[in-house]
Amino acid sequence: MAEVRIENLVKVFPNGTRAVNDVSLAAPDGEFLVLLGPSGCGKTTTLRCVAGLERQTSGDIYIGERVVNDLPPGERDIAFVFQFYALYPHLSAYDNIAFPLRAVGVAADEIDRRVMRVAETLRIKHVLRKRPRSMSSGEQQRVALGRAVIRRPQVFLMDEPLTNLDAALRSDMRVELKHLQRELGVTTLYVTHDQTEAMTMGERIAVMQLGDLQQVGTPLEVYQYPATLFVASFIGDPPMNLIPVTLEGDALQGASGHLSLALAPDVAGAIRQKQSGPGLVLGVRAEDITLSGGDEGDMRGEVTTREPLGDQALYSVGLDGQFIQITTAPTTRFGVGDAISLSIDRSRMRVFDAATERALV
Repeated sequence: MAEVRIENLVKVFPNGTRAVNDVSLAAPDGEFLVLLGPSGCGKTTTLRCVAGLERQTSGDIYIGERVVNDLPPGERDIAFVFQFYALYPHLSAYDNIAFPLRAVGVAADEIDRRVMRVAETLRIKHVLRKRPRSMSSGEQQRVALGRAVIRRPQVFLMDEPLTNLDAALRSDMRVELKHLQRELGVTTLYVTHDQTEAMTMGERIAVMQLGDLQQVGTPLEVYQYPATLFVASFIGDPPMNLIPVTLEGDALQGASGHLSLALAPDVAGAIRQKQSGPGLVLGVRAEDITLSGGDEGDMRGEVTTREPLGDQALYSVGLDGQFIQITTAPTTRFGVGDAISLSIDRSRMRVFDAATERALV
């Protein structure tokens, strides 16, 4: 097993598209690191550079102590699991899984022992004699994983391997993949655009956008303490509420006076010292706002929708031309059109610089 380290990685395609922009990232030995972001953010290109399927324009890639910049994929000791399985259609599941071992001349009895062990772990012994066309999507995905696992590589690279599965199977496979990775202890880089996968599977998450690395941290860190406006808006369901404000004295003020949020003098001073211009953005999670029917609170608004979700209710409240989303206990009852007060948990809020889009406090 080995650490994966990326230093100042840049990838520019021949048409001039800059897919990866000076990304530095490390996954310690045995870590499950998720690369998360929307389509076109550079996460798959980064993974393909690590695999050797793309040649980086500049920068260095280490697997263990080796610089692998010039090594072909077959010499990097990695296993790549693709989104579209890439199984050999004319081979049975058994032969698909065994293929990497046969390619390097492993003895037949050892191949059989390892195939059966992998098949038992992935619960696919019943499909070993089937060909891909007679298997379900979930079974094909397990076979593709088995083919990767059986090689016992130093690193697993996985590019959205669960995208083509239905919701229930995707949930089951998340659990199985995480369990398998912990059991094997193999360093894993996992690419996805699905924040649920990232939050439930990753020990750490690297959030990317337009080729830039926005933030790296544990799932809790990127959720509670987003470093940029993009991370704040991308992570969370519903995403973080983002409200344009200005700092006047020791208080954050909304555009039309419906929001007035008093700050401790030292917090206001820190914001004033760090901000690059007058524009600020207040970020607050839906669960960190409380509703009341009185006049006490940090802002006033009007209920536009209420969505019961079983264990909670999701309110949308109109404020200064935008909608603020709040989650409450299901027993909270306000009707559409009700004027209400909203109070913000100051210990959980974030303030961003509108120009740099970076978090200030």
